[in-house]
Amino acid sequence: MRRLRGLRAPRPSPVVVVAIVAFVNCAAWALITPNFQAPDEPTHAAYAVELAETGHPPSNTSTHGYASDELSAFADGLGTFGMNQIAPSTRPPWSRARERQYQKTLTVLKPRRDNGGGPSSAAVHGPVYYAFPALAYRIFYNASFASRMLAMRIASALLAALTVALIYLTVRELAPGHRWAAAVAALLAAFQPMFGFLGGTINTDVGVNLAGAILVYLLVRALRRGLTLPVAIGIPAAFILGSLAKATMLAFVPVLAFGLLAILWRRRWRIRDWLAMIATGLVLAGIWAVVAPSWHHSFIPVPGGGGGVANATPGFGAKLSYVWQIFFPPLPFMHHDFAPGVHPIWDVYVVRAWGSFGWLDVNLPHVMFVAIAIAVCMVIVLILRAAWLERTLLRTRVPETLVLLGSVICVLGFTHAAFARFNPAAAIEEQGRYAFPALTTFAVAGVLACFGLGRRRAAAAGVTMVTTMMLLSGFAQLYVFSSYFT
Repeated sequence: MRRLRGLRAPRPSPVVVVAIVAFVNCAAWALITPNFQAPDEPTHAAYAVELAETGHPPSNTSTHGYASDELSAFADGLGTFGMNQIAPSTRPPWSRARERQYQKTLTVLKPRRDNGGGPSSAAVHGPVYYAFPALAYRIFYNASFASRMLAMRIASALLAALTVALIYLTVRELAPGHRWAAAVAALLAAFQPMFGFLGGTINTDVGVNLAGAILVYLLVRALRRGLTLPVAIGIPAAFILGSLAKATMLAFVPVLAFGLLAILWRRRWRIRDWLAMIATGLVLAGIWAVVAPSWHHSFIPVPGGGGGVANATPGFGAKLSYVWQIFFPPLPFMHHDFAPGVHPIWDVYVVRAWGSFGWLDVNLPHVMFVAIAIAVCMVIVLILRAAWLERTLLRTRVPETLVLLGSVICVLGFTHAAFARFNPAAAIEEQGRYAFPALTTFAVAGVLACFGLGRRRAAAAGVTMVTTMMLLSGFAQLYVFSSYFT
């Protein structure tokens, strides 16, 4: 008995705890969101199905449809395809008649699983992310398509949970003396409503978000502790594989170059580590160079962005002007890229970054967005105050700070430049979620805002911020559920 009393259950590591919390939250979103009611999910799901069924990604030169007969039959049975983007109704026609018709289709027609793989908006991406939902699909191969669809979403939730874990590890490197800070940063990311929603769907953005978090963590770790062999291998692997998940990862090129130069300058490395880094990059690039042609992909899978008037492509200056006007009013010498009364920063970074679900057809109440905008402004003020109060500490973290700031600047600049166009009447295509590859920086900014209230109040402020984010996430889930199912 004494021995039994002396036994203690092992305590899980905090990074495991925050990852589990993030996974559960994303899995809840996977159950709440109706199938295919997420941005481009039909094409992303079709990509994963094709990869699982044939071992090859889809091709834009194929004569097949983009989805298999089985996936199309399932989508028709749900009746949700007509609800895409600003639809007049968000309530699918849930009915027994549709269920009976779907079951009849399965038993009589026996739709094929492997005849998709045709042109789609997802076909331009590399297969790195899709391998994970494809594996989940294969594991549940003998289950119903609805079960396989959920399994693919759960695979995304696992990757989102790993992203949150990397955010935790990054902040622990930056602020080892404040154990609460890493947990606050991770949980702020885990309960950000659009991040949770996206993590519960099938979308390649989930993969590039993870790759961005890995790269930032490895660079920060190398700057803090010096370059080691595992980190040297991981840096090119994260960048190359992330680029094959989605071309947004190419935005990190300046950040990667700066980080490597800073590591060189600090002289905390060995020749062996740099050789391993170069070798890893060459091997991965060489493998893809051999595989890409057989899979009908270019070496760098870059999707198209926005379009100009009369097929005109904006030049460098026009792109800079466009990016400027996303955030600020146009200067007198600038062409007006947005119609009067249009406020892209509100649409992209308030509405679409915080509470535009489904195919942008389920938005939180306007008053919620006003409250979010006010809260974000308050956080920015606290960040500026914290930067002044903690200026001595920040001086010792200059390279790490520049890596974090560079991540946001490069990701946002790359994204908006890709969508630059001349037509003020054209719809704004950018989504707030496109900033999530730099989510680590936003989470760190949330922690820094806590220090804007002083070190004595910082931890309490962190708890308050996390609690508020959890309440916002819970409200968003209930709101989305009621929009689709009641």
